[in-house]
Amino acid sequence: MSDHQILAVNVVYEIRAGPSRDTAIDKRPVTGAVVVGELGLDGDTQCDTRNHGGPDKALYAYASEDAAWWAEALDREINPGLFGENLTTCGIDVNGAVIGERWCIGNGDDAVVVEVRMPRTPCNNLSARVGIHRFHHRFGATGRVGAYLKVISPGKVSAGDVLRVEHRPDHGVTIADVLLNRTPDTAHRLLEPPADIADDVRRLAKRIIDRAKRRSPSAPHVCRTSRREPVTDLQALGEAQVLQLAHVEFERRSLTIDHRGQVACPPCRVVGDQVQRRSRPRSV
Repeated sequence: MSDHQILAVNVVYEIRAGPSRDTAIDKRPVTGAVVVGELGLDGDTQCDTRNHGGPDKALYAYASEDAAWWAEALDREINPGLFGENLTTCGIDVNGAVIGERWCIGNGDDAVVVEVRMPRTPCNNLSARVGIHRFHHRFGATGRVGAYLKVISPGKVSAGDVLRVEHRPDHGVTIADVLLNRTPDTAHRLLEPPADIADDVRRLAKRIIDRAKRRSPSAPHVCRTSRREPVTDLQALGEAQVLQLAHVEFERRSLTIDHRGQVACPPCRVVGDQVQRRSRPRSV
């Protein structure tokens, strides 16, 4: 018996009224084999098709080990499907799965092949489902978010099916990395050829690289408010010995040079090349 299995297959039980829109997050286990098509499980649905569903989000997998972690953290039972997952897995580190990794579920002609595409970006429907205010922020911050899967080969899936990892890309970027380790190195590895990644992940990787270039000490500072380049770059200003209240005016925005010779852009809240605000993870 394989250590990697499907513990439960979950489809929508009822459509609920969410905080801002109807939601199909209420998913519960079903028995028997369920047909898996290009867009997911037979009998399942999504209400917010802008943010859910589609080929790159056909299935949502969550590990029973992570559910057990939450059960202990919240001191409550976490049943399969509570977080809205289609597949509750056992024995595989879903958050440690590499983007582009392929799994084969089941055996024979009905076996299903899926590909790991991206992490889940939790929304306030999850908080409403669990009954904890702003829980989706806490959920995302742990990195225990599960993975969206693309269906490569349709078939049937049922509880107890064996799950085998058939392919793992060399770039090594995992579901958790995309959510919590958003560095230029991570982004460059994702974009290395052949780079068959989801459009949302590709856009995220490019944003990470572009942001790093803008924050480079050797690059001109671009004010995020005016979106225009000032006449002088950060490095040149930072080396100058200027009085504390000296300013460089540009488009009614000022770069302030403090007593340490560091440059500050009030609209962007940048000091030197460091952003002085806590940035939130972007949706993928």
